[in-house]
Amino acid sequence: MFKINRKDFYLKIKEIDNSFLYKMLSNSDPARIISLIRFYDLFSNIEKFSFDDPINIAVISGGLSEPELIFFKNASVDCLCFDENIKQGEYQFWDLNWDWSESRYSDFHKKYDLVLCEQVFEHIPNPENALKNMKLLLKDKAFIHISVPSMNGIHTDPYYFTAGYHKRMLSYLSNRVGGFETIECESWGSKKAVCMYALIDWTPLVASGDFIDNLYISSKFFNLKNFLKYFYHKFKYNFQSIWHYSKKDYPVISWILLKKK
Repeated sequence: MFKINRKDFYLKIKEIDNSFLYKMLSNSDPARIISLIRFYDLFSNIEKFSFDDPINIAVISGGLSEPELIFFKNASVDCLCFDENIKQGEYQFWDLNWDWSESRYSDFHKKYDLVLCEQVFEHIPNPENALKNMKLLLKDKAFIHISVPSMNGIHTDPYYFTAGYHKRMLSYLSNRVGGFETIECESWGSKKAVCMYALIDWTPLVASGDFIDNLYISSKFFNLKNFLKYFYHKFKYNFQSIWHYSKKDYPVISWILLKKK
């Protein structure tokens, strides 16, 4: 399991030095930020890749607010989204359960350098079919990044089918579909994180982290409610630390980065 200590985490935040990323510390849950930090590192180490290069990106069932997009300076982005408000009789074009190999999708085949599918797989009943569909969108040597809860409570009903995926499941799916090189398949979590996410407690790091986290983040974005929520959170979870890793793995988020062969 991927592990990061508080010191290395904040050094990485400082290295990236992005204002949006700083704000996420006070309004996003820890797992999402940690997986985002790892996303940055993975792409930073890909040979002949630069965040400054022009790139075509498809966001699957998401929007332009996807945090992964903040790193790309010259991206052209298409949001291929399932429409919950579709009218009766209309075709649900971007339903991952359909077959995207049909001719009506041909304009999107081999169009993208990167496909992002973040926090979506728990909401679809056929993940293998979904991965096949996303593969069709990729140019040769292009990438797919998927993140998904490993542990979570029920949310976004009725589009909810699983409490989460272990990283082995993501690896299994990529092998079943075939034609990929796995850059990384990993997960992150802690004992406190498991307690939180099982209860759909996505409290931002400013309140769910340690006191040092609270002081550091509050010094930049002070909010009295978050400051008080920190103490409530400490009592609620018996003073557990989000940064403590025991001998057992307690994953709450998994991700996989694949490269199309």
